[in-house]
Amino acid sequence: MGTYINLAILPSSISNLEWEQVYEESLKLVNAFPFADVVKREYFGYELLVYVRL
Repeated sequence: MGTYINLAILPSSISNLEWEQVYEESLKLVNAFPFADVVKREYFGYELLVYVRL
């Protein structure tokens, strides 16, 4: 059980500016909830920022 934020997009249908705005808005949303911390984790050779409960 947990909290999941999913995003499904059509990459060819969104501009760089629109993507930047969505990304910034997502960061504001995540920062509004103090129950999670951001850490870097590696999955399948990719470094990702993930939200974890510490």
